Amino acid sequence: MYVSFIENMLTNCRMKLKFDDYMFDWFPLDNGIGQGDLLSMVLYLFYNADILEIPKGKCELGLGYMDDVAFVVTAPSFAKAHNRLD
Repeated sequence: MYVSFIENMLTNCRMKLKFDDYMFDWFPLDNGIGQGDLLSMVLYLFYNADILEIPKGKCELGLGYMDDVAFVVTAPSFAKAHNRLD
């Protein structure tokens, strides 16, 4: 039931943009979810959960809040930190 509801919510979406006095025709959206939709925050947690499991070592950290993710690495030099992130 939930999967069908979410699938219907993300199917056949379209958008129309307006800049100043010019309006574009309708065009389909093939990804994304409605901005401001409260359910989008919950769905994003499922979508993005695996990315926070990438950091493994004691000098590596992954942080996530809403739709932002950051990776933090500590190392004795920039080159070593860069290699860990690479």
